[in-house]
Amino acid sequence: MNEFTTKQSLQLKTNAFGFENGEKINVKVILLDDDKKELKTHNDETTIENNLALYSFKIEDVAKDLKIDIEEISYVKGWLDSDDDDVMDNNEMVILKVKFGVENIPYVMRNKLKWEKSAELMELWFSLDEKIMSIEEKRPDKGFTHDKYNKKYLNTTMFTMDWLLDFERVKEGFKNIQTILDSDAAKKQLKIIFHKNKDLLPDITDLPLLHTNWQFQKEVIGYEVGIVDDLYGSLGNFALYAAVSKYIKKETGINSYQIIVTEIVLYMKDTYEFIDNQYLGHWTVKGMGIHPIHGSMNLIGRELAVPAFFSQIGWAESFGNEDFRKYRENTKKGGDLLLFSDAKKIPVNIEFDIKV
Repeated sequence: MNEFTTKQSLQLKTNAFGFENGEKINVKVILLDDDKKELKTHNDETTIENNLALYSFKIEDVAKDLKIDIEEISYVKGWLDSDDDDVMDNNEMVILKVKFGVENIPYVMRNKLKWEKSAELMELWFSLDEKIMSIEEKRPDKGFTHDKYNKKYLNTTMFTMDWLLDFERVKEGFKNIQTILDSDAAKKQLKIIFHKNKDLLPDITDLPLLHTNWQFQKEVIGYEVGIVDDLYGSLGNFALYAAVSKYIKKETGINSYQIIVTEIVLYMKDTYEFIDNQYLGHWTVKGMGIHPIHGSMNLIGRELAVPAFFSQIGWAESFGNEDFRKYRENTKKGGDLLLFSDAKKIPVNIEFDIKV
């Protein structure tokens, strides 16, 4: 039996010899539960063209029209026929099995887990044309800088620092990074930046460019054991960054200056991509579960495509980065993203001397 996800475009098709072009025939799309019992029926019509009856639909659209939760649907019947069975006899219905695919994960995030931000971010990835982030783009070193990333795949509006600071692990990181802004290591990095930038002024309206030219400290925000929430689902591991936004430069001698940094900005930067092999949980239309054995495979960069049973959601399929790469290869959709939050201004007083 053929299997399809609720988001795939499906077609009912049959020859319609003996009909006139433009004639209407009946369409039935019947949603069935796990026991193949009828839930509801969608009735429609389609028009004969070139002796062919063709009807296209998506299961999720039919379910929405009939006000049926997609988690109730296990099978779908499709039927094309006319009122005159002597003209076209096609009463045998096509039965399709509904399967869960990566494109269904945002539905579960939003409706079962209440992870609105995670769902919004993944839906954005699905909506974009194919874009594969390179390792160089993910971890810039020599040559590439984040201000050069394709602007179509740059998002600076979805995440705000206020939203991030609703999570305790971000609050802790936000406090921690402010304790190291005036450290010797920070001042060493600032001196390098000011030597390079000379009289360049920071521009906080272009955060990727500000990050490239003025970022000098960062604080990694990791997973918290036992916490599976919207932050986990959207960003996972990421970092907060500090960049210079305002400073005063005073000449103190020949080629000597005192620098007083009077304001910095703190912000989040992350990438949303599926480069490496990584287990992303077991998913079903009823929810999500984390299996410890599958999770441990992340340490060695392996994915196990093996279903597992969970008391709350039953049997669920394992999904990982490879499933998203396959989806992108098959559909040519799925754009890897560079993410910045907005910037939160912090007044500071960081003083040091430089020679140029």
